[in-house]
Amino acid sequence: MPQEAHTPKLSLTALPESFGLLEALQGLTLCENYLSSLPDSFGQLRQLQDLNLSNNRIEFLPAAFGELRKLEELDLSGNALAYLPQLPKLSKLARLSLARNRFVGAALPSELGRLGRLQQLDVSQNELNALPSAIARLSRLEVFRAFGNCLTALPQELGRLQKLQELDVRIHYRGIVDLILAP
Repeated sequence: MPQEAHTPKLSLTALPESFGLLEALQGLTLCENYLSSLPDSFGQLRQLQDLNLSNNRIEFLPAAFGELRKLEELDLSGNALAYLPQLPKLSKLARLSLARNRFVGAALPSELGRLGRLQQLDVSQNELNALPSAIARLSRLEVFRAFGNCLTALPQELGRLQKLQELDVRIHYRGIVDLILAP
């Protein structure tokens, strides 16, 4: 069985339930298709480490998505997601992109702070006006992109992110003056 599958730009609108039988997959690229949902069997792909579902039409993830506990890289950018209840279970994530979705207001869950291995987080170009203070628990975070949102404040706790090397909150951010980064 293949360990990687790359099927970008195939105009896929759905995946069969039998897709979950590809249990040995470690890398999967399904970007730039027309997927609006994933089959429940997707949670059986428990060996996945790298998953690119960018630029589809995905509105929600199946509950079984939380079973993909070996995921290290997850790109969900350019979809129609508004919430992610399964996110805290993906504790091995190092890179997560949620850019260009439909997160509005303070839609990011505070459970995001449970992703202790996260090094890169991109929530750019949503309609967020606040970020959870739990982001400060991401002690390994090096890159945080939240540009193109409607942020009016940043959590003071961001100053605790001692490994943070890149912080991008440009466009629509008002009030960075009060953020004091820790030495």
